[in-house]
Amino acid sequence: MADTDQAQSLRQSFLNQLGMLVEEVDGMRTFVDRIPTQLLIERPTPDTLAIIEVYAFIAHLDERVRRPAVEMVKDSTTPRIRSREALDVANEHSWSENGFGVTLDRLTQTRQALVESLHACDLDAWGRDVEVDRTEMTVFDWAHRILQNDTERLRTVAQRLHHAHLSDRDEDLPK
Repeated sequence: MADTDQAQSLRQSFLNQLGMLVEEVDGMRTFVDRIPTQLLIERPTPDTLAIIEVYAFIAHLDERVRRPAVEMVKDSTTPRIRSREALDVANEHSWSENGFGVTLDRLTQTRQALVESLHACDLDAWGRDVEVDRTEMTVFDWAHRILQNDTERLRTVAQRLHHAHLSDRDEDLPK
C-alpha cells in the first residue's frame, strides 16, 4: 500500500509540475509587450532557436509526440518515440510568423491537453513502458525526462531575457 501511495504522490507531483508551464506562460504574458519583437523571433545564432521557436517546439512536442504517445499507453501499446533535433523541426515550420501571443496560446492549449491526457492514465499506465530513443522506460521516467528537457529549454530563454537588459536600470530584476 505504501508503494502505491508513493507512486500516486509522485504521479500527482509530475502532473502538477507539467501543469506549471501554463502558469509560466501566463506570467510571460504580463511582460511580453516590453520585449522587443526582434529578441523574440530572431535566432541569436543560426544554430540556436529563437525564443518563439523554443515555446513553439514545446507545443509541437506536446501535440505531435507526447500526447499521441500517452494515448498509445492508455491503449496498452508501447509507443516508440524518436527524438529529432529541435532546430531541424523548427526549420520545417514558420513559427515566428504566427506571433508570440498565438504561440503562447497554442502552448497553453497543448500543455493542458497533455496534462489532461496523463491525468486520465491510471497508475498502472504510468508504470507501463515507452521506448524513447531506443531506451525502455516507464511513463514515470518519461514524464521526468519531459520535465528536465522543458526546464532546460525555459532556463535558456530566461538567461537570454536576463542578458538582454530590458530596462534602463543597472539590474533587470526587481529589488
